[in-house]
Amino acid sequence: MKKILFVWSAFACAMLFTSCENSKMKISPSHITLQFEDEVGLTVIDNHSDVSWSTDNEFVASVDNNGIVTAEHVGTTTITAKDGKDEAYCSVSVTPEYYTYNEPIMDWGCSKQTIISKKGTPDSNQSDVIAYIQSENKGIVEMYKFEYGKLVMSYAVLPLNFANTDVANFLIERYLPVTMTDSGAYGFINAMTLEEATLAVALMIEDTAIIVGYAPFDVNDSNMPARCPARNSNNQDKELIKQIYNQLLNK
Repeated sequence: MKKILFVWSAFACAMLFTSCENSKMKISPSHITLQFEDEVGLTVIDNHSDVSWSTDNEFVASVDNNGIVTAEHVGTTTITAKDGKDEAYCSVSVTPEYYTYNEPIMDWGCSKQTIISKKGTPDSNQSDVIAYIQSENKGIVEMYKFEYGKLVMSYAVLPLNFANTDVANFLIERYLPVTMTDSGAYGFINAMTLEEATLAVALMIEDTAIIVGYAPFDVNDSNMPARCPARNSNNQDKELIKQIYNQLLNK
């Protein structure tokens, strides 16, 4: 029994020693909060050489070979520094500067009743579209479009008195701009590449309102381009959205 206890004690001490050894490498600072396009330099303490830097999510923040972190989009990630045997971490939070509107729910495939259970009684309820006036943001309406009873697109519709630059900056600090259509719709995605993207966002500035559309996206799904709000900005859905929006504001 004593031999077992001795072996266990030796193992525990070895683990403790190893833990202490691995914890020698440290980054300063160990947590940073940034806004879009901010840059901060990280420093490895105790003169470690041949340090390599990496990020868990380059969409949120990137890091160069010198430990310079750049805020790319709103979100959180972790920066890792390694020197071969040791590693250390810095947590990064990229916070928004613009809070222009509340983004709509994006639980793709959920039912109309699910949205109603979360948002309450709609201000407008049609067969395949429901709408709510955002009480905290005067004049802004969020809408939800359903196909075969499932949510396929969400919208935020803003009055023209909102500054276009504020809406654009709101989107740019959250999403990556990727396209502009012939109809003047600006397209965004939630990743650094189309292959990684799961969400498509479109900014459409119309004669009566600013429309921001959200839809799921998969570059390998042949049906997705037709649903992508940036590419699908010339259909009757847009006219219906404008009609509902004007009806709600004129009540």
